Amino acid sequence: MPNPAKPAAASTATRAEQHLDEALQCGTVEMLGIPGAICPHRACRRHRRCGFILSTDRSPACLAHLMPEARAFHDRLLAAARTQVADLQNAVSAHIRATVADDPQMLAVSEIVRRVQPRGHWLHAALPFWGKFARSLQALKRGNGKDRGNGDV
Repeated sequence: MPNPAKPAAASTATRAEQHLDEALQCGTVEMLGIPGAICPHRACRRHRRCGFILSTDRSPACLAHLMPEARAFHDRLLAAARTQVADLQNAVSAHIRATVADDPQMLAVSEIVRRVQPRGHWLHAALPFWGKFARSLQALKRGNGKDRGNGDV
């Protein structure tokens, strides 16, 4: 029987939000290649995917083995991914800006956010399409497109 003195949900985040945050943390760890490199769990190394979440703070177990600089970089990527996932409508424009600026950190954040979305989500098709579009526009502006911009092949 639930305790009437405590509310049913002790945290302000819903279960779906907690699951999304766990997925973002695991996606960030996987993007950095940590499960295959330094994770102490054999299953994570074998599958190159994060499989062990600590029950205390709901973070991947391998984060404890990161050096301080790597942990700071992970935290920056995670913060950017949390910001981008909160505003999915602007995720495509952020991805295009990162593609044009050739910013690998923001491209990684876009990929983390895309992979966290459920199957069939519009972002799975949109980000690759708009990334290719931005790269093709850059090639045409530089003049190294196939048709040199005038239709001749």
